[in-house]
Amino acid sequence: MTAELYLTKPQLKALASLAAIEEGCAFVPPLQQRPDFWALIDLGLASSRGPGLGGEGFSPTPAGRLMFEGVKDKSRRGFASMSPERRREIARKGGMSVDPRQRAFSKDPELAARAGTKGGAVSGATRKKPGP
Repeated sequence: MTAELYLTKPQLKALASLAAIEEGCAFVPPLQQRPDFWALIDLGLASSRGPGLGGEGFSPTPAGRLMFEGVKDKSRRGFASMSPERRREIARKGGMSVDPRQRAFSKDPELAARAGTKGGAVSGATRKKPGP
């Protein structure tokens, strides 16, 4: 059984910056962010690539890449975080919530055209007309 790992927001941001780099490359963070990267090393999610021209470089370990992949999908907000099946289910419920008798436009194209004309006239009336 594996324990769930909790990272702070700065550590998650650090992990995201590492996971975005190509395999075999290193990321050199600003000096003030290095403690977050050292924390990732302590957790086994990153490795040090030694000092370079810009400072110490870091790269993700395979576990770090896997961890980031798991973290990305944990957002609980919005349709983008839902599975395609769940989105389809919500869309289906939305379509079923309207009584068929209320879906007049699907049965009467002339009514839809009149409504569109009326809506265009109302929205057009609020626009400033070019003056002479």
